[in-house]
Amino acid sequence: MEIFITLLIQADGMEQTYNAEKIYEELLTSTEMLEYVQNQCGMAQEVGELITVGTASGFTSDRLLPEERDSISVQIVHNDADICKNMMNAVISYVETKETELQSVIGEHVITIVAQSQGF
Repeated sequence: MEIFITLLIQADGMEQTYNAEKIYEELLTSTEMLEYVQNQCGMAQEVGELITVGTASGFTSDRLLPEERDSISVQIVHNDADICKNMMNAVISYVETKETELQSVIGEHVITIVAQSQGF
């Protein structure tokens, strides 16, 4: 099974939004995040090869992401649907925690989950 999550990042001004996007891209590929997901899901195996992070653009479901907005796409792949969903929830939880922590560091910004999709 695979799950795709698209996160929309909004901040005051294009430069701040761009900077926030880069910080979240780094966080979502960090050892800290991978260990967080691994611990939250009680997995013994490494999860780095199960999670792919990139930029998102164009259509997601029925929404068009505006070009001036910065978005991040997260793909999670696992043969067990429940584990895949648990990993998705852990990634979302991690992002929500970091959003709160980073408000004072990178300025006010909002992360919105604009799409979630599943495939087999």
